[in-house]
Amino acid sequence: MSLDPGHRLAMPSLATVQPALIGPIADLLTFYADVQLAMRQKSLIHAGDHVFVKRSIPNSWAYGTHVLLGQDVIDFDITLQSVDEATHTAMLIVRHVPPAELQLKLPATWMLKPVGSTPNNWVQVEKTGEGKYIAGIGHETFEADIKISLPSGCILSATMDNPVDVLERTCDDADLATCGEPASYRIRRQISLDAQPN
Repeated sequence: MSLDPGHRLAMPSLATVQPALIGPIADLLTFYADVQLAMRQKSLIHAGDHVFVKRSIPNSWAYGTHVLLGQDVIDFDITLQSVDEATHTAMLIVRHVPPAELQLKLPATWMLKPVGSTPNNWVQVEKTGEGKYIAGIGHETFEADIKISLPSGCILSATMDNPVDVLERTCDDADLATCGEPASYRIRRQISLDAQPN
């Protein structure tokens, strides 16, 4: 992990990671990616400065044995909310928002209907021990509030609010063509990160 603007952050292979650690790994990487992306924006200088960065490239958390497909895709809406010269800190607000057009390759046509007000940007397919497939399609957003040290660029604290509205079906086949009735629910993850003194 590095906040050096020249360092290319990438999702590590999750094939050998314990499933309980996949979420924390992805969340920590999200905070670092947000700050590194903000550091590269030449127009983020003064409090209130804002920039929109299109990415529209899917991120994957599938690890092959249980989660066969796991992807989301987002663009970045970044605001330098405040700069505190007395404490040498700055506050970033990074909103992860769905692209205006569908950017995921979805395995079934029933997944094309938008769950939210924009095209779907979250998909997950899990294989159960009974040979069934649990397939979900959804609308995901993040908001990350990140406090950084101006001299070093280090993350001092961060919070993330991550709701996902999901439509899910249990299917008999890998093509997700023979499925039960859909169920709708919301996943909401709220994450916080605080730097500890050395």
